[in-house]
Amino acid sequence: MIGHIVEAERLLPQATEGAKLFHEHNFTRHQWHIYSANGYPSTMPLFYFVFERVEYELQECNWSDITKFMRMVVDQMQLATECIVISLIYLEKLMREARIEIRYINWRPLVFTSILLASKFWEDINFWNIDYVERLNLYPLKSINRMESEFISLCDYNIYVSAELYQAYQSQIRQISNPIQQL
Repeated sequence: MIGHIVEAERLLPQATEGAKLFHEHNFTRHQWHIYSANGYPSTMPLFYFVFERVEYELQECNWSDITKFMRMVVDQMQLATECIVISLIYLEKLMREARIEIRYINWRPLVFTSILLASKFWEDINFWNIDYVERLNLYPLKSINRMESEFISLCDYNIYVSAELYQAYQSQIRQISNPIQQL
């Protein structure tokens, strides 16, 4: 996945509209600096507040950041490891069919949403979206609902994964991970 991100950043200097659709700043709670001042006469309110919005900062990621993020979501939600394979299938499907590139600005919402949908596809007992809010506290409920709706719409509402496709991805992941484990 990091290869996809680096390639997209290298080949496309500006993010496409599809990539901007999942921009992380669209889904996170905005942060504010709050400054207070006092010392005004007694006829004035006791506190005077100034709100200043904290600007979004682009943070590059590496393989370790993506792995930690995926592990955190899967562990906190107690999901089966098969959800990881299915989420990778969904991400590649989104990239291929909807032509959305994964970039530094959108990888977290895309990975999160693909895991959420994979859990709903794979798990016998599904979590509600509010459970993800309460356990992870990553995104507000409205944001999760919007991410899920956009993602599934871009996949043409087809999130079925055949056993053959799952086996093919799983064997590719094992081939990749075996040399890494030997290091």
